[in-house]
Amino acid sequence: VDGRTQQVHGYYLKDYLSIDKYNEEEAAVVISDVLEALWTNKKSMRKIQVFFQSRSLMRITHHEMKQRLTRADFGHLIVQNNQRNLDRLARQYEESTRAILFAVASFQEGIHLNAETDAFVLTRLPFSAPDTPDALAKQDYLKSLGDNYFNDVALPDMLMNLTQIFGRMASSGSRQAIFISLDKRLETAAYADQIADVMPEALTMQKI
Repeated sequence: VDGRTQQVHGYYLKDYLSIDKYNEEEAAVVISDVLEALWTNKKSMRKIQVFFQSRSLMRITHHEMKQRLTRADFGHLIVQNNQRNLDRLARQYEESTRAILFAVASFQEGIHLNAETDAFVLTRLPFSAPDTPDALAKQDYLKSLGDNYFNDVALPDMLMNLTQIFGRMASSGSRQAIFISLDKRLETAAYADQIADVMPEALTMQKI
């Protein structure tokens, strides 16, 4: 997304708390509320990409959507379950007339698409899980050096993942795409200025 492509309208939702204030079950309900509202707009919302920071939240939201959608509509939901099926998922999404894609937000794992997309939904800021064996080992190592894991690793990695998401928006080719952030830390966190530095100039955020 840049000045040479298209203006993207971004939104925070006033009726909900920031997604980080909810537990996973509550967050799945919020995400499903938003997706259900988007999906009912058949004319302007044909393809939707939803970025998840957590595979667990993605699974819970998938289950919640199954309870809400008709069988026919649920068939349009495409979920990134593992790394081995990325090409097939990309093909399925690109060839579908309508689709909702649940994808992992991280740069290393994310699915890369060129299909035109009408809405991009960021569920949570794409921080890597801090409690994996690799992350815990890095935390211990940096602590032993007197360094800060969040500032030196977690935040830069998140910003890279966020930049990648914005890059996917830019490559979608849609002229009227919208961006919805369910995580209000995008503008309220102590590191919001660093997030602002990686946000495209063509993306304007407002509350609705």
